[in-house]
Amino acid sequence: MTTRQPAITPPDKSIHSNGLSMIRQAMNPVSSPPSHMPSAHAGRVHLSHRERSSRRSASVGGRVRASLTDPSPHPASALSMLTATEGRGNAAGFSLIELAIVLVILGLLVGGILSGQAMIRASEVRSVISEKEKYETAINYFKEKYDSLPGDMPDATAFWGSAGGTGSDATCFMNQTATSPATCNGNGNGQTGNSAFGYDERFASWKHLANAGLIEGNYSGKTGGTQGSYVQQVGTNVPRATIRNGFFDFWYEDGNGASGTFAASKWNRHVLTLYGDNSSYSALKPEEAWKIDTKIDDSSPVYGNVMSTKKTSTVGTDCTTSDAASAAYAVTDSRMLCLLQFALSF
Repeated sequence: MTTRQPAITPPDKSIHSNGLSMIRQAMNPVSSPPSHMPSAHAGRVHLSHRERSSRRSASVGGRVRASLTDPSPHPASALSMLTATEGRGNAAGFSLIELAIVLVILGLLVGGILSGQAMIRASEVRSVISEKEKYETAINYFKEKYDSLPGDMPDATAFWGSAGGTGSDATCFMNQTATSPATCNGNGNGQTGNSAFGYDERFASWKHLANAGLIEGNYSGKTGGTQGSYVQQVGTNVPRATIRNGFFDFWYEDGNGASGTFAASKWNRHVLTLYGDNSSYSALKPEEAWKIDTKIDDSSPVYGNVMSTKKTSTVGTDCTTSDAASAAYAVTDSRMLCLLQFALSF
C-alpha cells in the first residue's frame, strides 16, 4: 500500500524577498525605503501578516547588527550602564560626614582669617610706640644740631633756600613744594606752632626734618587748604603712621582754649600726637589707647605723659568715660574713638 506523502508547499519567495530587503534597510538606513512600504507622511496603513513578519525580521536584523558592532567587551557592561543611569539621581547629594568635613574646613579658614587680622592690628598698635620714639629722637637730634626746633627754626632758608616772599611770610609758606627743599623760617620763639604762623610752622617742621635727613620722605611744608588753615594731607604734609588711617603731628601745646583737653593735664610743652585721618581725628579704640598708655605711662588719659581727650571733646569724642579728672578710657566701647598725645621733654 502506497503511503501518500503530504504536499510540500514551496516557500513564498515574496516573503523571503521582503525579509532580505528589510534587513538591508536596517543595516543601511540612508538608502531609500522599499517602494511597497508606506511613507512616513502617509496616513495609518493596515499591515498584512506578511508585512508585519517582514518588519519583525528587519528589527531582529538591526539588533544582530548592533550586537556585532558594539565595542563593549562584555555583556555586563550593559548592566553597568543601566545601573549608572538609574543611580544618577543619588549622585547629586553629600553625606553627613562630607558636610561635616566641609563645615570644619570652613570654620578653620574663618578662624585663621580672624586670627590673622587680630595679629596684624596688634602689630599696628605696637608700632605706635616705636614710631613715637623714632620721631622724638629725630626732633631731639635736630634741636642739638641746629640749636632750634624744626618748624620754628629762624634760619632754615640759610640751609635749604627760600621758597619765596620774605622767607618767613605767608607767601613763602604757600610756595613750598614737596619736590624742592626750599623752605621758610619760623619765628624762633622756641615753640613750634605757637606763633602767627602756627599751622604753617607745624607743617614746616616735617619738611625741616626731612631736609636734615632725619626722617624718610619728602614733605610740602604747607597746609592742604588756604594759608593759615589746618588741612592735613597724609604722606604729603604730615607723616603716615603704620596704624591704619593714622598720622603724626608735632607742636607746642599750651592748653589755652583747648576745651577738649583735661585741665589736670601737663601742658606748656611740645607733644607728638597720633591722629586719625577722619572727621573725629580718631585712630584707636579706647582699649588700644589704654594698652599703649599702660605700657609706657600710667594708664590714665588725664595725667602723665600719654593723654587723650574729654568725653565731650569735638575730636576724640567718647574716648573717655567723662570730663572729670577721674575719667578713664572707655574700654568697653569697640569703636575707633581715640587720639593720643605724647608729651615730650621740651
